[in-house]
Amino acid sequence: MYLVDPKTDKKSVSLTFLVIAFVLLVGFTIAEALELTKLPGSFSELFYACAALYFGRRVQIGSKTFSSEKDTK
Repeated sequence: MYLVDPKTDKKSVSLTFLVIAFVLLVGFTIAEALELTKLPGSFSELFYACAALYFGRRVQIGSKTFSSEKDTK
């Protein structure tokens, strides 16, 4: 039920959350532009949090790599 990450070819919960948050953000932005709803704009914060979860799982600074993934060696 999860989306497959194109980098690792494994199922990714964080990528699934990112796509769901993006769809919600676009949907509610369009609904707000058409004046169909007056919800607070917290969906952008949800999208930012999910993007940080997905893109922040592996960070490389110089020669050091910080990762939240398990080594499967």
